[in-house]
Amino acid sequence: MGLSRGTRAALTAAITAACTVAAAPASGVAAAAKQRHESAKAKVVVTVSAPKGVPANATLRARGLRRTLAKKPQKRAARFTVRVREGRIRLSARALVYDGTPYRAVVTPRRATARPRHATRVRVRYVRVEAARRLRATAVTGTEITLDWQAPRRAVVQLRRTDGERPASSVRRGKRVRTKGRKAVDRGLKAGKTYSYALFTKTRHGWVGPVAVTAGTATTDPRVAAYVAPPTTVVVEPGEADVPTVVPGGVSVKLAPKRPTPVIGAGFVLPASATLPSGFLGTVASVSDDGRTVVLIAAGLADAFDYYNIDVDLGTVAPIPLTPSAGAATPRSARAAQARPRAALPAALKRCLEGSAEGSVVLHPTLQPSGHFRSSLVKTWGVPVGATFDVGAQLTVGLTADVEVNAALSCGLPFDPVIRNIAVSPVPIAIAFDPAAEVSIGGQMSARNVGYTATGGFWTKGEIGRHNSIDGGLIKQGGPTTPNTPWSVPVTLTLGGELTVGPGAGTGAAGAIAGVGGKLIPLKASFGPVFGDGDLRRGACIKATAGMESELNVNAKAWAGPLKISRSLTIDALQFNSDYGGPWYLPSDCDKLPAAPSAAPSSDVLGPGVQELESTTTGTDDQWGHADGFAPGEKAWILSTGRIADASVNNPSSQASTGLNGPGSPALSALIGGEDTYDAASYKVTLKPTGDMLHVRYVFGSEEYPEYVGEGYDDVMAVFVNGQNCAKVPGTDDRVSVDSVNATTNAAFYVDNSAGAAGYQTSMDGLTKPLTCDVPVTPGQPVTVEVALADTGDHIYDSVVGLVDKGIWSD
Repeated sequence: MGLSRGTRAALTAAITAACTVAAAPASGVAAAAKQRHESAKAKVVVTVSAPKGVPANATLRARGLRRTLAKKPQKRAARFTVRVREGRIRLSARALVYDGTPYRAVVTPRRATARPRHATRVRVRYVRVEAARRLRATAVTGTEITLDWQAPRRAVVQLRRTDGERPASSVRRGKRVRTKGRKAVDRGLKAGKTYSYALFTKTRHGWVGPVAVTAGTATTDPRVAAYVAPPTTVVVEPGEADVPTVVPGGVSVKLAPKRPTPVIGAGFVLPASATLPSGFLGTVASVSDDGRTVVLIAAGLADAFDYYNIDVDLGTVAPIPLTPSAGAATPRSARAAQARPRAALPAALKRCLEGSAEGSVVLHPTLQPSGHFRSSLVKTWGVPVGATFDVGAQLTVGLTADVEVNAALSCGLPFDPVIRNIAVSPVPIAIAFDPAAEVSIGGQMSARNVGYTATGGFWTKGEIGRHNSIDGGLIKQGGPTTPNTPWSVPVTLTLGGELTVGPGAGTGAAGAIAGVGGKLIPLKASFGPVFGDGDLRRGACIKATAGMESELNVNAKAWAGPLKISRSLTIDALQFNSDYGGPWYLPSDCDKLPAAPSAAPSSDVLGPGVQELESTTTGTDDQWGHADGFAPGEKAWILSTGRIADASVNNPSSQASTGLNGPGSPALSALIGGEDTYDAASYKVTLKPTGDMLHVRYVFGSEEYPEYVGEGYDDVMAVFVNGQNCAKVPGTDDRVSVDSVNATTNAAFYVDNSAGAAGYQTSMDGLTKPLTCDVPVTPGQPVTVEVALADTGDHIYDSVVGLVDKGIWSD
């Protein structure tokens, strides 16, 4: 059927329009729809006002919307702009009692209609009610509570009591408590039970109120405090449906379904739980739009209670086993050794080990808290407050180590944080400790039960409010354990960490809330040989010392009339490094052992065919000693231009370089053309040979290797036999030195120890192989042998020369 021109034009326009819409981007359609939706919404401006210092909440309801509007106490009024759908709106607000004073809410208008492109303005004003106010409990025992209040002259009041935390909502609920004037004494109560009191005032319009408080009676259980809380404070009981989540700086709480939304600034107490092992004491910092989630920040007792009294013995806490942190178990691979939980150990400190190539260090820590926590708080209307505290906390720490290592090392081990509740109701009070141990061992060592027991801690007491005073000090005692074997290298043991004692000591994210907190290291122990290298008594006596370190602060919160006091107080007496006495000697009085007749080399250096007549040394006791590691499988008597202890370290990367400011040797200077020498050491022995050939077997090593070969720092050594140096490079007339025996010259006699060579245990970067000089002698005629060495060019970069055991003999 044919179409008219007009019909065809209309159809064409419709098809074109449809295609244009279909081709439009989906996002453009969505944006347009959103814009239309937003433009269809109406604007509602809500003003919430209350006297300055008083927080307040209001609830706005509209189609598909319920919004909580929370005014902070710092401002007189808060303005909120809310977009709602067109239609009826309603603003509601509940009566409020804050700081003991009742306020009623005046809403204008209660109902209104929101229209698009139109601002609807509503307001809620909180107005003080002329009625009884500032109800408080002035005394709390196990069986009675004394209360008083303020009221207008000739006011008629009625006081009602209910069990639990919910006060009576009218004068017909609960049990009436007899009043006398502006006071009441409620007797016959049960110890350790919670009661709520509601005070109503009769006016010409009927009963007004209530003003309420919640109180917990005293009990014989020291873990439960006697307390009084204002109605704004929320005390969550274990098992209630509030859900906490730790967030940066505090705790977020999803409120139980029937819990009213608290005002900003209200106290909020959470019990111990899996999320918060020690609970949390805070104040409300913010409220979500729907009024069902609040964010808490850390607070003190005075932020949540009008009266609080507790006296807890920390000694009731059982011994606490310390468990290595997850991932901190004994490492058995490089990857495991790099796994670090939290940041408990310094980055450069490896984990203590067991069963590795380096050996074994096994730590055995114990921890026993003791002391007390006493705190009381009383708020008095119109006069300053007394907030007192008396805290004494000690940690009896034991730390022993079983050590089997073949080189010097430092290691540590972090442990799981320790949190122990010492009070449970209404505010959890805890002792929290985040410990780690560190060990340093100076060299090869084999010993068990190396350790210390110590009791380290602090005490502090004071008052904040009416009288501001605070004092503190330290508690200390301790002593070392008795090891099963002696040793001759230095050892240090440290155990300490972050300590918090107070209400609601929280998780790492939530932090310390109140009380005393900071760094406490109750154990810093050191052990070491009393006698130096070369002294035959060196391994027979150990000196032990120990001390403690503290950087603790007191966090105190209280009220003084309308003024809130919040202080972090630094007490000089709690910032200390102190020792436990001592030193102690293991075994007892071993420091009084008589000196050996001579610190010179023993007869171990003399082999067959020789008889010692006399011997002398030059230098100091620190410059010689009997040691392993300078010749494979053999001991040697070593002389050093520095300290023999530095040369005996089994680590080539450890540098032996000490200027002793000792004199040189004229005989050695003569060998090198009269150049100056320094820090000389020598061993001279006169002996009688039985054969006609005398042999001297020796080694030479130096820290001058390999960097200073040919650089003029050619430390000099010699083996003089009857005044003539026989320490020559085999097959030559060249004296043995850094320049004459090295990686490029006479390399057949050289040992490169810069990366550690098999059979050698010394810090010297290079050594000669054991060399022997042979000198003809007359049997029975005395012969003088002198082994000597000295620094040349400078006083540093030590060198050594050693006589191998049985290394002087004749045949």
